[in-house]
Amino acid sequence: MAQEIIGIGISANDNTGDPLRTAFTKINDNFTEVYGSSGWGNYADTVYNTGSPFTVTSGASAVNLPNNASSKIESQKPLDITTFYDGTKILGRNGDGINITIDFKCRPTSSAVSPKITVFIDIGGAIAPLYTRDFVLSKGIGVEHYYLSSFNAYTLDTWELNGGAVKTSCEGSNIEIYDIRYVLTRTHKAR
Repeated sequence: MAQEIIGIGISANDNTGDPLRTAFTKINDNFTEVYGSSGWGNYADTVYNTGSPFTVTSGASAVNLPNNASSKIESQKPLDITTFYDGTKILGRNGDGINITIDFKCRPTSSAVSPKITVFIDIGGAIAPLYTRDFVLSKGIGVEHYYLSSFNAYTLDTWELNGGAVKTSCEGSNIEIYDIRYVLTRTHKAR
């Protein structure tokens, strides 16, 4: 998009040595609009809470971390983004850079030594799990732990095609999860 710049220039070409003020209009064809290319969305689950948590079974295959996104803030998302999260997957556009923040509360249901929860992004295809995080719950049975992970990522064609599902698994104890929230921020708009 061409951007018109209007201003006042100073020139000393009047042969008197005094600066000469002139008005000008310049067209800059290289201008790239920055406003609207970055922004964020906040997506919180309203189903799973401390009284009714989501339970991940120890040793079972990874499952989708549920977040129905019924409580969301999208007033600051980029102008060209309909939504960052559709209630099941983090959406992506080929070439974008994003920051993903995942937070929730969790607690082990048994007295196992050092139960562990693993969280990662699954974009399908032949792509291995991305951005894997392990978290040890060391406070004891039934004691609430706060999980927070924030990381930079990029989305290419496979992510754009399939979306990114947040998945979780655990070892050593079943783990209850609740108060799940994602904050998704575009840090770079694809060229």
